[in-house]
Amino acid sequence: MAASKFDNYNHEIVSYMKEMEVKNLPDSNMIDIQPELDWSMRPHLIDFLLDCHYSLNLLPETLFLTMSIIDRYCSLRVVYKKHYQLVGCTALWIASKYEDKKVNTPTLKELTSMCCNAYDPDMFVQMESHVLSTLEWSIGNPTIESFLRLHPDSCHLARFFCELSLYEREFIGTLPSTIASSAIILSNCINGQLLPAHVSPQQLNCINSFLNHAKTPSRSLAKKYSKTSFNATIKTVQNYLQMHPNPFFTASTGAAPLTPPLSPVDFDHRKITPPQPAHFASVPMQR
Repeated sequence: MAASKFDNYNHEIVSYMKEMEVKNLPDSNMIDIQPELDWSMRPHLIDFLLDCHYSLNLLPETLFLTMSIIDRYCSLRVVYKKHYQLVGCTALWIASKYEDKKVNTPTLKELTSMCCNAYDPDMFVQMESHVLSTLEWSIGNPTIESFLRLHPDSCHLARFFCELSLYEREFIGTLPSTIASSAIILSNCINGQLLPAHVSPQQLNCINSFLNHAKTPSRSLAKKYSKTSFNATIKTVQNYLQMHPNPFFTASTGAAPLTPPLSPVDFDHRKITPPQPAHFASVPMQR
C-alpha cells in the first residue's frame, strides 16, 4: 500500500491532538454543581441522542463530538433542566454540521419533531449561537473516535466500550486517548490476546470500569450493538462476562506485549461573541 502523504507528519499530528485533548477536557466537578441537573438524567439524554444519531445514520465521530460539546458547555454555563434536551439536540446539530455530510444533517423541522415539539425552531438557532459563543467556536477538538481511528484495526467491540464510557461521570475527566487505547486493549483481550506489558495505571482503571459498567449497559446501547451490522457485539460482551463473572485486570494479568505494540493512541479555533439569546441562562458556572 502506498504511503499516505501525511505519514511524515504522524508524530506532529498525534502530538497536536494530545495537546488539544488536554486543553478541551470537560470538568466533571463543574458539572457536579449544576443547580438543576444531576447525573441520573445523563443516561436518559444519551439514550435519546444515541437513538437519534442511529436513525439519522450519522458518523461515529458525530456522536462523540456531540457529547464533548455538551460536557464542555455544561462545564461553563448553567443549564436548566427544561433546556437539557435542547442543549443535547443542538450539540448533535452542531456536531453533524461539522462531521457529517450535509444530506444527513438534521433540519430544524426534524430537530423539533425529535423533541416532540417541546422547543420552537428558533430556540435551536439561539441555543446554537449560545453554545458556539460559550465554546469560543472551538469545536474541532479530538474526540475518542479521533484516537480510535489511529488504529485501523479497531473493531465494533472497542467502539462499544467507548460509547459505554459516555454514560458515566468517571470518564469525563479521562483523556479521550486513554479511553480509546483502553477500549482497544480490552477488545483485543476479549478476542484472545494477552494484556500488553506496557499498560498504564490509567488504562487499567478504564478497562476495569468498562467491564463493571458492561454488566448493565443501557437499553438503547444494548439494542444498537445487538444488530448484525455491529456484529452482535453485545453477545460477545455478555459471553465474556458469563465466562468471567468478576473480571479484574491488574498489571500482572498476562503481561506479554502485543505485536506490534500499540502506538500512542490517541482536531480549529475561531472567536466570536454573538448576542446572548433570550431563552437561556447566560450564567457562567461559579468556581
